Amino acid sequence: MAGIGDLVAKLTVDSAPFSKGLGTASSSLTSFAGTVASVLGPLAGLLGGAVSVNALKTQIDAEKKLAAVIKATGGAAELTAGEIKEYASQLQGVSNFGDEATINSAAMLATFKEIKGDVFKDALTSAADLSTVLGTDMKGSIIQIGKALNDPIKGVSALADAGVSFTQQQKDQIKTMQESGDMMGAQQVILNELKGEFGGAAEAMADPWTQAQNALGDTAEMVGTALLPAINVLS
Repeated sequence: MAGIGDLVAKLTVDSAPFSKGLGTASSSLTSFAGTVASVLGPLAGLLGGAVSVNALKTQIDAEKKLAAVIKATGGAAELTAGEIKEYASQLQGVSNFGDEATINSAAMLATFKEIKGDVFKDALTSAADLSTVLGTDMKGSIIQIGKALNDPIKGVSALADAGVSFTQQQKDQIKTMQESGDMMGAQQVILNELKGEFGGAAEAMADPWTQAQNALGDTAEMVGTALLPAINVLS
């Protein structure tokens, strides 16, 4: 049996077979790497496309839901779906809440028919602030705020669980305004209290990394929009 010395001597005197073997192995490895890349490249593209389409689907579903509620309520919010979508985009730009989360919350808020126009927008902002302080999603906050604004006299108690307290003077003021038909005035008392306790929290806690992820989500939606026709054909 040849020893290590014989092997060293063999490589020293005649290294051609060894070099040839290395070359063959290197060539095989390169070929294998190319095969893997050719297989995984399209797969990565498909996966990326799937992520983009899923992001787009989430956005489309939220917008469809909002449009359906606005239609069902006869446009009681006095805002179009496009205007609400634009406001959701603005809120995303200064907070950690993606526009699809705000649009979903807006769809829920639109079921409260007494909440209209600027009050509607302020309610979305207040929900973002309240959720930021309480560490919850917008869904729970928008329901509490929606109940309060839709019927202010009864609604002030709906916010008690969230720690929002009203003085007797505020309660009397709300009652007087609502009973006299000044619904917006009564709603404004509630919104002012929310701003006084939670106002600016969502903007103050805006995280650049979260905002970057939301922006990337918007980019994925754009990619999904471009890919969707081809994917439909493929399906």
